[in-house]
Amino acid sequence: MSRENLDAVLEKCGRELNIDLSLGEAGYTAFEVDGTIEIEMTFDEEEPAVLVCATCGKMPQEAEARNELLLDLLEANFHWIGTGGGTMSVNREENLVYLAFKEPTEKLDEDRMQTILRTIVDNAEQWHRRLTTGDWKAEPSESRNDDDASPESAQPLGEMIRI
Repeated sequence: MSRENLDAVLEKCGRELNIDLSLGEAGYTAFEVDGTIEIEMTFDEEEPAVLVCATCGKMPQEAEARNELLLDLLEANFHWIGTGGGTMSVNREENLVYLAFKEPTEKLDEDRMQTILRTIVDNAEQWHRRLTTGDWKAEPSESRNDDDASPESAQPLGEMIRI
C-alpha cells in the first residue's frame, strides 16, 4: 500500500512541476535543479519510506577548508539546525556532500511531499553556494524548514523548482 500511495503522491507533484517523477519498477528516479543540484528519490520497501537525496557539491581539496566544512556539517546536523530537518553526509570516494530526507510513505500526502522537495532544494542550494564560494561563515540557522510555513506563504512548488 505504501508504494501505491507514494506513486500517487509523486504523480500529483510531477503534474504540478510538469516533470515525470515516477519511480519505475526499480523504485528510483532522479532530476536536476538549475543544472547544479541533483535530486534522487528511492523507495525503501523494508521501511517502507522514500529517501530523497540531494547532491550539494564537491568538498574542498585544501585540508583546512575540508576540516572546517566537516565541522560545519556536523554542526548543521545537530538538532538539524542547518539542514531544514534532513541529514548531511559525505561520500569520501566521490568527494561529494549530500543532504537527505527519509519519510515514511504510508500516510505521505502531496503537501508533505511538496514541503520535503521545497526544503531539500532550498537547503541544498544554500550548501551548494557555500561549497562553491568557500563561504564557511554563513549561519546554519539560515537553512530553511517549511514544516511550519503556512500554505498561504508557501511558494508554489512549480515556481520553486527550476528544472
